[in-house]
Amino acid sequence: MRRFGIALLVFTLAPGITVAQWRLASPDEAARAMLPDWYASIEQALQSDDQIDVLIELKTSTSSEATPRERERSAAGERQAAEAYASLTRERVEAARGPAERELRAQGVEILQTYTYQPIIFARINAQQLRTLAQRNDIAAVHLNAEYKRDALVNDDINRQQLSTTTVQTGATKAWSKGARGQGYSVAILDDGILATHEMFKAGKIVAEACFSNATNSTQESLCAGGVPKVIGAGAASVCAGGDRVCEHGTHVAGIAAGNNQSTTDPRQGIAPDAKVIAVEVFKRVNSTITCDGDATCLVSSSSDQLAALDWLIANGSALNLISVNMSLGGSASYSSYCDSSATITRGVNTLRNMGIFVVIAAGNTGLVGQVSSPGCIKNAITVSSTNTDYTGPYIFFNQAPLVDVLAPGRSVVSAGATSPTAYVAKSGTSMSTPHVTGALAVLKSKLPRAKYDEIEFALEGAGIPTTTSSWTWTTPRMDINRSVDVVGQSPPPPGVALPGFLPSARGKAVSYLRLMNPTSQSGLVGVTVVQENPKKILGTDFVVVPPKSAIQTSIKDIETGSLRAAVATSEVSLYIDSPFRGYAQNILLNANGTALSNLSACNTSIIDPNTFFGNIHTGLIPDFPSYIRHHNRAGLSTAITVDVYNATTGFYIGTLNSQPVEANTSMTYSAAGALKAMGFTPKSGDFHVNFLVRTGSDVINSHIVDNTAAGITSDMTLKCPI
Repeated sequence: MRRFGIALLVFTLAPGITVAQWRLASPDEAARAMLPDWYASIEQALQSDDQIDVLIELKTSTSSEATPRERERSAAGERQAAEAYASLTRERVEAARGPAERELRAQGVEILQTYTYQPIIFARINAQQLRTLAQRNDIAAVHLNAEYKRDALVNDDINRQQLSTTTVQTGATKAWSKGARGQGYSVAILDDGILATHEMFKAGKIVAEACFSNATNSTQESLCAGGVPKVIGAGAASVCAGGDRVCEHGTHVAGIAAGNNQSTTDPRQGIAPDAKVIAVEVFKRVNSTITCDGDATCLVSSSSDQLAALDWLIANGSALNLISVNMSLGGSASYSSYCDSSATITRGVNTLRNMGIFVVIAAGNTGLVGQVSSPGCIKNAITVSSTNTDYTGPYIFFNQAPLVDVLAPGRSVVSAGATSPTAYVAKSGTSMSTPHVTGALAVLKSKLPRAKYDEIEFALEGAGIPTTTSSWTWTTPRMDINRSVDVVGQSPPPPGVALPGFLPSARGKAVSYLRLMNPTSQSGLVGVTVVQENPKKILGTDFVVVPPKSAIQTSIKDIETGSLRAAVATSEVSLYIDSPFRGYAQNILLNANGTALSNLSACNTSIIDPNTFFGNIHTGLIPDFPSYIRHHNRAGLSTAITVDVYNATTGFYIGTLNSQPVEANTSMTYSAAGALKAMGFTPKSGDFHVNFLVRTGSDVINSHIVDNTAAGITSDMTLKCPI
């Protein structure tokens, strides 16, 4: 109540900012504000080159989404359902790519490659073409073609972990005794090739090979036979000659995941010894001291080649009984939160997930605390980091973060080497941890073939040993395959962030609303699972499309009676929000007599909301609930406030305003309607809400207040739960 009293006092003393106190953005400033988030990085790259290679990601329609039952069967890996899902994906991609590709070619854009199951075009563009791309409504993002290097280290540590040690530490040997050895399934190794003649890959172990190594400039050399960009078939990933220790990393990784020398006297077995291997080459040789950090040559994997590999696996994975894809590689960029909107392989990872296939990615070896390397920051990937040699705790000199899903052995692991068919070598890195998990997923699937994706992931992580250190604020499960095989098949809780305390439509006249806010530049399909609290019951899942820069508000009644078609809840419900973008959600209550809005959001996350994006701010069309915005400048210098305004429903840009400087340690409070009037915006029918994106420094505290005029109270609507 004291907080509300202060808010009323502020309104009394400072009812609003006059039109004269705002400065309309100049045409150049407004034009810059309208540019998409991805524009600046591409523009900067073009300052040193006339042309650059980029990956153009297209928006796709959700109109042909599979039904919930079809998705469920596909996520269980049922071949017919998974192939049908892939077919739907192909149709959506073609519908978006076909027209865009024709138009880009007509504009002189050089198309280097397209993809069948991922709405991405690999192209070479100049500055003028970049400006044209920024004006297109069918483009979700434009990405630089990121490069990834091998990151494992040869290590002669005296405490080497033989596979016979790590299979015991992880509980794999006990799982084998229960009949779960990965039989019937295959794992894909996306790496620098594989020595197919090694004794750990006896006849029949490798069931498919492919090479994607596209040399796009004079400093690059393809590692495919004949120097061509792509080769499919036997031997395609087994071209191991030519220096740079080609095949050394991939051979080692494949041995950990599924190797088996079948020896009775000196057995060398990976985590899933009866699983098959799909070997995929995704590296190329680069002869550049700049790219290779001073070395004359090195091996590099580009996003464009990884996309091609994932495309091929989406097309062929079901027929090959693929269960997991290993990506023991990492880029220089690091992230503390999910990077789905910036990672180019996100669409491919999500499609494979919906086909019941896991993508397992290394967290990276740069010793970061709270961050992982890209692409391990993708939400639907299984991100893996390393434990100490004794398997009692994390190895803190590799990347460790809340984004890491599971820990596995990664220090001085001895596995297959590429120098001869009987060679073995010790390596360290999260590259070594990752195939332990890749193999474990095949073991779990072989224990219960009907298990769905979420059930397997729940068994892998939920049965792990919670692990932490004194410097962490989080725990990460340490893999225990034996415990996991005993629980595989159990239903996990709904995915996503839980928001409690929503009133069902059957309870009284008060109305609960869910607000979903998307501050990113990419549209997302958000899953909303409704769970009745008493008695506990999962009622079902609805899906809501949230455009970029938008804030979609929907009532619980609409969710209950919409595509969810669940029975109407009789007690309070919790909503589990599963979002593909880094956004926010709120629990908003309109009281029974319709006079007051309250923010009942309860967040169960430690992620801090910077409060720079405000969704569902009221325009002048909602006169009984005027919105006010407050900016408190806690910095030592005065600062002007810049606000970009978007339509809340569509996310379309409306305009930009700049305030007069706000003095140090003072606040500026104004009505949203007054700010909109200052920029000349008159809301039309249906323009009930707008979104404000505040572009100020970190020393400005922003708040959103609603004045409930009929009730005589104010409500602080600032708090948002990260999703």
